[in-house]
Amino acid sequence: MKETFKSVRALLLSYWLLMLATGLFSTLVAVRTDIEKFSVFVTGLVMSAYFLGLLLGALFAVHLVIRVGHVRAYAVYASLMSTASIVHVLIITPEVWMVVRVLTGFCMAGMILITEAWLNERADNTVRGQLLALYMAVGFAGSGLGQFMLPIADPAEFVLFGLVSVIFSIALIPVLITRAPSPRPATPARLSPLAVFRISPLATIGTVVSGMMNSSLYGLGPLFTRQIGLPLTATSTFMACSILGGLVLQLPLGRLSDRYDRRRVLAGTCFATAAACGLVIASVSVGSMWQQAAGVVTTGVSLYVTAAIYGSLSFTLYSLCAAQANDLTEPDKLLQTAGGLLLAYGFGAVIGPLIGGVIMENAGPRSLFYYLMALTGGLGLYAIHRMRVRGPGKRKRIFVPKPETLYSPETLYNSVRDMADRDIARTASFRR
Repeated sequence: MKETFKSVRALLLSYWLLMLATGLFSTLVAVRTDIEKFSVFVTGLVMSAYFLGLLLGALFAVHLVIRVGHVRAYAVYASLMSTASIVHVLIITPEVWMVVRVLTGFCMAGMILITEAWLNERADNTVRGQLLALYMAVGFAGSGLGQFMLPIADPAEFVLFGLVSVIFSIALIPVLITRAPSPRPATPARLSPLAVFRISPLATIGTVVSGMMNSSLYGLGPLFTRQIGLPLTATSTFMACSILGGLVLQLPLGRLSDRYDRRRVLAGTCFATAAACGLVIASVSVGSMWQQAAGVVTTGVSLYVTAAIYGSLSFTLYSLCAAQANDLTEPDKLLQTAGGLLLAYGFGAVIGPLIGGVIMENAGPRSLFYYLMALTGGLGLYAIHRMRVRGPGKRKRIFVPKPETLYSPETLYNSVRDMADRDIARTASFRR
């Protein structure tokens, strides 16, 4: 693993910079929409546009890589992302921002596709799982730390957008100077969420719900803190705690689901996430009471702690759903299952901020977490229903934490190849 890490550290540095800029950029755009007096519904549209672009990029960005090669495609995507961040302050209209957000998401998917292709090329089957875990940790760390850059300057000015543009440009450098050979991209297969639904209705619906929740947090979380009267530093801290908290319970809950029925663990995690939503709402209520009594705006450590608890639980739902689907999937259908889950997550990520924006606009900022509570509570009840309809599965695959929409077609292909190799090895061993 040590030698493999040395060969990919430049790529991981590029990916960390990419997620650092993206983490800052997403929160910055949400805060700026509030400054520009966009309605909450329009903000939801703007934030959803990014996830639409990410989904389209995961499906089609590979074609540019096939046509011009990894390095040139990476340079194109990085240049477009750097330009898109500047366009936000040059043309301040919701329509232009939605188009630019779609472009940003598309390019983001393309850059991740290329990064993952190199990572998979340098890793063999003995270290691929460890490398994936490290890759996911780097992504969470970059996105979480990017939140702390928000108070550096006034979001109403040019500086932060310029900083995002600079970081996107710098992220290009490690990929351009790496000595790792360029791999051959695989053409993605046609993928059907309906086929995955037939295999595991719970995993498919759970993936949609996970997409709705996570995109709502990324897109509307900064607006939530602004509307309850918190300063900019509190907004960045709240988002950072939520995102960095996503690393804490990935492996513990995954290992628990390896030992017991995954649906039972998924249901418990859903109800715990719903309770965490209640804790966030309660912490806001306590802060409001203190503000009325003391006459000052207070953030309270409790809000940050409850945000971290929420993030540590909610960000595991996708991995648990993916593991449940893989348990029920035949080895020759794993690619379709992984891609179908990706599309299901993307659909949820697109509609999540739209629905959440409408709810927040009519019921106030705290309704965001009532909305998230309803989603997780409903999913937990559905998991219990599925346990009654279908008995425990006979086959269980080893849990691997997954970084949700950060999966590209190249990763899906290599993951399937890795798992197929292991299945063949097990079959050969059994026949002996």
